[in-house]
Amino acid sequence: ACSLLLSTTALIVDDERRLLFPKISRKKSIPRGFEAVQFPLNEDWYEKTGTFEDDFEDLLLIFKPKLMKPRWNERFLTKNRKYSAFKTFLSPRSRLTMTFEFLRRHPPQSMLAEKYGIHQSTVSRELHHIIPIIYNHCRYINWPERPITESWCNAIGAIDCTSHFRCRVHPGQALYYRGDKHAHFITSQVICSLRGEIWSICLGFGHNNDQGFFKLTKKDQFIVQNEIILLGDGGYRGNVNVLTPDDKKDLRWNYEQMANRAVVEVINSLVKNWKASDSKFIMSPEMQELTLMICYNLVAKHIRMFPLNYEITNPDRERTQIK
Repeated sequence: ACSLLLSTTALIVDDERRLLFPKISRKKSIPRGFEAVQFPLNEDWYEKTGTFEDDFEDLLLIFKPKLMKPRWNERFLTKNRKYSAFKTFLSPRSRLTMTFEFLRRHPPQSMLAEKYGIHQSTVSRELHHIIPIIYNHCRYINWPERPITESWCNAIGAIDCTSHFRCRVHPGQALYYRGDKHAHFITSQVICSLRGEIWSICLGFGHNNDQGFFKLTKKDQFIVQNEIILLGDGGYRGNVNVLTPDDKKDLRWNYEQMANRAVVEVINSLVKNWKASDSKFIMSPEMQELTLMICYNLVAKHIRMFPLNYEITNPDRERTQIK
């Protein structure tokens, strides 16, 4: 009698559970090669992806052979000791668009999953797969091969550091934390010409200041060996080949020094138009470094196409005295 009562009670509980929590029918799988991106005509492509449509098509032709291949998974091995592969359902265009939208707007991965009709874990795997591919093909930052003739007081470039914030890392969170910023971040050192061409990008731990990171990257020795003079802010005082603000010189010289080195600040602001480099990053530090290098290379590519209309002020030019 007890067993019959228990079984009857269990059936009643199961019926109530079915009424309260009805079973959701599973969605059918998306057809392979599905074009999930269908933007309205009035939406700005540059605002969404950070690239013009022609540039995006050129990049798609470069990345398409890699994006058509499945994602390799190194954690699971088949019987023949070969890496297993996961087939992708989105088309190469949709995968590349989703990645560029992540770099441009840095939305939550759940929002991208809802927009593209996939799961959040799939978005994460796609980003881990595509971002290294883009990094390997984006190489627009290099030192000039020809001598630079445009200069200001023999200085041909500018240098500065900026911060890219991220979530706390464990273990090793002290390497990314600096007390004056009260946050964890990755430091990037930018060296560019006075016209805006990016020559060098170095990434490092956030606990380094400008002077310490300059010596850590050995760029102080590099510019001395190559007889390069740069413009910098007060954080680079004490370096022979870096011109910094000087109280011993007149106000006009200091104003022109600040005006000429402002080009590196413009580059930092252009890079931070990509929200993945400006907002707090959640993924691993390695993925953040790859993301930052992609953003800097895309800005360098954009500057090559549309140079900065930046006038180099000349201290020998006759001007009214600044009071």
